[in-house]
Amino acid sequence: MLASALAGGAAQAETLPVEGVYGAPVEVPAAIERIAVERFSGDRGFGLQSILRETLSEPVLESAFFTFIPASLVVREGGAVPDAALAGHADGFVSDYRTDPKTKSRCIKRDAEDKCVERERYEVACRELRVDYEAEVSLVAREGEAVYHASDQLSDTARYCADDNHSPDPAAMLDALEARFATRVERDLLPAYRQSTPRLMERRRGLSGADRRVFKHALHASDRDLRTGCEAFRALETANPQHVSVLFNIGLCFESEGALGSALDYYARALEIEPGKDYPEAGQRRVLSRLRGEAQLDARGM
Repeated sequence: MLASALAGGAAQAETLPVEGVYGAPVEVPAAIERIAVERFSGDRGFGLQSILRETLSEPVLESAFFTFIPASLVVREGGAVPDAALAGHADGFVSDYRTDPKTKSRCIKRDAEDKCVERERYEVACRELRVDYEAEVSLVAREGEAVYHASDQLSDTARYCADDNHSPDPAAMLDALEARFATRVERDLLPAYRQSTPRLMERRRGLSGADRRVFKHALHASDRDLRTGCEAFRALETANPQHVSVLFNIGLCFESEGALGSALDYYARALEIEPGKDYPEAGQRRVLSRLRGEAQLDARGM
């Protein structure tokens, strides 16, 4: 009866929508809200300082996770006392050097019908532009405790030749590396709202013929009616309590619905049957990150 109720209609769907706030990997104490921005050193220091202040000030959901105070406004008594200080250093280096030439060919003789009958090979001078970006950032609590530190050395290269219409822009290349490093810092320190569409597991081996049909139709139904598809997966559990696809898909249904504790239980059950299975392991990581994100927001009253 359930199989017939789910039959027909839309093409098979393989994913479910998942959305939520995922936790920052670095646990910054909730007491750290107001941060003084010290002057970053190095020829690229100002740029990194500016981009970090902008990105780390953006709201998570509706409120900012951190408030930044310019160092010039920090006062010692009765005013804006920071909870921590953000300091850093960034330098960029550019080198441009000769590299192997490019070999091309051209026509040097044509016949009466203007067809090329003789060609010669020649070389075009080429160069390679290399940019290197070195940066580090530290967040230090008011009491002097190091809360966070990140450093990296990034590089990029671009080859260009004398017959090219344009040559690479080293400033733009350094800007891209700077943005890459700043994104790393942002992801380390800020929880983030994300949407994704994890795939449902489709393996039906081990199910009876009738249950295989229910499972298949549940995949179809989940596209147009999430609740109907998830109810069908849950109905299969009684007869198939050790089937990894059934358990995982029920877990993904709970994750999609925001019931994170139940999702975690089902992913754990799937992994007990097939340790190391990639789908439930990925689901487990997502749920644990969301639980961490919720805790981080709750700690700040957000």
